[in-house]
Amino acid sequence: MKISHLIKDKSLIKKLFPYSINDYLSINPKNNILEERFGYHSSSHINQMIKLSHLSFLDWKETSLQKRLEKMNNLSQILQKHKEVLASVITKEMV
Repeated sequence: MKISHLIKDKSLIKKLFPYSINDYLSINPKNNILEERFGYHSSSHINQMIKLSHLSFLDWKETSLQKRLEKMNNLSQILQKHKEVLASVITKEMV
C-alpha cells in the first residue's frame, strides 16, 4: 500500500515528500539535494530483465576461463580509468 493512501492531508504529503513519490530518488544526505531521479519499471519489464540475466548467466558459465579472464581484465581497466568519477559517486552515496 502506498503511503499516500494512508495520509489523507495532501499538503502534508508534499511537506514530507517534496519530490515525486512515483520515482526512485537518489538524494545526497549531506545537503538533501536531489542527485538523480529514476522511474520504476513495470513487473513485465522486471521479469524480462530477470530472464535475460539468466540467459546471460547460462552463456557466461559456458565461456572459457581464458575469455572470462580477458573480460575481467577489461573491466578492471575500465574501473581504473574511471576511478575518480566512481569514487565521487560512491562518496556521495556513503555520506
